[in-house]
Amino acid sequence: MLVTDSELDRILALARRYSLVTETSLRQILSSLAEGSTTEAALLSEWQPRCEEAQTAWMQYEPESGMLVQLHSLSKQELNGELGECSMWNSDKGRWAVRLLSSSASIAVRAVNVKRAAPAKSESRDKAWDSAAQAIEILSSMRRIAGAGYDPSEEKQVTTLLDEAEKHDFACVMVHQARGD
Repeated sequence: MLVTDSELDRILALARRYSLVTETSLRQILSSLAEGSTTEAALLSEWQPRCEEAQTAWMQYEPESGMLVQLHSLSKQELNGELGECSMWNSDKGRWAVRLLSSSASIAVRAVNVKRAAPAKSESRDKAWDSAAQAIEILSSMRRIAGAGYDPSEEKQVTTLLDEAEKHDFACVMVHQARGD
């Protein structure tokens, strides 16, 4: 079986995305491939089943309040694939109130039409983390000079940075902690 670089790259990216391998371990795997102590086919046969299992397990969580979800199988085709946050279960209607990330609109969706969204790709997580870290640094600075009052431009900058972070990775814990500040 011929293994393409893109297929191996995809599998290893999934392994990283689902936290099956650390950055250090990933470097060791790639190093062993470069040294010839393992083959692409061997790596693929080892990691592909593990990634598929992790992806299936990740997606099988039942929706819950606060969970990032992806909409699917809706009659309004334009909403399929949209990401949103489950906010409240309406047992009378048998639907979740889902706040769409793209528009902040809230819609009612049956549980069978939402699935847990895949985790953000590592580059998106990194961008979210960086933006949130900048916002937290500004917040810390604002606290140090609290007696002087807050500068509205700094407040706006914090909000902009957190909004930017949320666009890259809605589930970033650091964003939600900073918003609580």
